[in-house]
Amino acid sequence: MVQPALPMSPEKWETGLNLDQFVLRMKHKAEDMRRRLAEVTLTPAQRGMLTGLNRAAHVLVMTEDWCGDSLMNVPILVRVVDSIPGMDMRFFIRHECADLRLYYEERGIHTIPVFTFLDKKFEEIGTWVERPQAAHLWRQAWLARHPERDAIQCDPTLTEDERRARLQEIAQIYQKEMEEQYRRELQTATVAELARLLAAGRE
Repeated sequence: MVQPALPMSPEKWETGLNLDQFVLRMKHKAEDMRRRLAEVTLTPAQRGMLTGLNRAAHVLVMTEDWCGDSLMNVPILVRVVDSIPGMDMRFFIRHECADLRLYYEERGIHTIPVFTFLDKKFEEIGTWVERPQAAHLWRQAWLARHPERDAIQCDPTLTEDERRARLQEIAQIYQKEMEEQYRRELQTATVAELARLLAAGRE
């Protein structure tokens, strides 16, 4: 099957949001995003993974402001972009960009965030989706340790407001523990996956 062409051009690129514009527009998780953008830095070892990876000129981010995986990984991507001279980044909001959403769905990509790295001609080098593999494994283990989440979702005695409030409490616990796991090891896993993707796309 022929892969569909990425609906991106220099003109469309300029319609994307830069980081400041994206954060300014956030209605969900804005405070947490600002905090993580201020806190997240790359270690010397993580920066070393990116040495010489300078083919990518642009990185397209498709996401939504409520996305917890974006909260974890966008600040890491920002530091990766800072470490690669000349790379530009733009944010495209999924529900506002039907052509991009359809493009990724036709490729079997239904989750966010999506990071697509492009060369100077806006030709794709590689695409990274959602979270590092190590975070998938950590999430599976976390959900197994917290069966109360599914129990709350299925409890017929709860009103919708009660269900929403209890699930929000669990979501806050999840986010706090996931952030700690990113500090311990998942940030390194994210940088390593992005570095391998960029290295594979090197000419």
